[in-house]
Amino acid sequence: MFPQIDSTEHNPTMGGWGYLDDNGTCFHPGIDFNSGGGGNADCGAPVVAITAQTLVAHVIDTTGFGLHQWWRLDDGPYAGCFAHYCHLSDALFSDIGTTATRGQAIAAVGRSGGWEFCHLHFEVSREQPPHWRYWPKGQAREAVAAQYHDPIVVAHAYDAWAERHQEDDVTPEIKAIADALAETGYPASEVPDLIRAVKAWSANSASLGAWIEEIGALKARVAELEGASAPAEAPSGDA
Repeated sequence: MFPQIDSTEHNPTMGGWGYLDDNGTCFHPGIDFNSGGGGNADCGAPVVAITAQTLVAHVIDTTGFGLHQWWRLDDGPYAGCFAHYCHLSDALFSDIGTTATRGQAIAAVGRSGGWEFCHLHFEVSREQPPHWRYWPKGQAREAVAAQYHDPIVVAHAYDAWAERHQEDDVTPEIKAIADALAETGYPASEVPDLIRAVKAWSANSASLGAWIEEIGALKARVAELEGASAPAEAPSGDA
């Protein structure tokens, strides 16, 4: 899950600056996430928290970063690092100390700061920056890399971490449901999504028992109908 929720995996920048690209003033410390059909098609697109995090700075500049926020990451593999969301058109929170959970909408993509096209400039600083408008202008590539993580790597690491964390939360009851689904021939690729829904519904194996049995009965009936509609084989031997 990327911080700009509808950015695509195969081309998250859509031509914007990537991590450590030389943009003429510095080695770019973050990534410019884009989405939609290009240009300003992603204006107003959701910006989300990548993990449990706390707002530590809410800044409005007329140039540069525009409306931008710093959030401290509070959980997962990069806990203690600082995520920087920039060029926002709107922020849902401005009170320092506000907390957000993974996947929660916190802002909207914009082009504040005087930029021609909407995009989300996103950084992950290894430590709290010297000040909230910090920009590593003129520094060597190695110096920038020592201060910032690759946001794509961070996003993927949180996806893997969240998946493991979710698996740890699976109760024996949910495991029993997954096993029962496997016995019905339910598509394996769809089981994780269904299990997430089951947890949201607070369902249990008993409440799904009739549904699972119905699937079996329907499959048997389909097989029966298919057998009845199959063309009869021609008799063997001479006519």
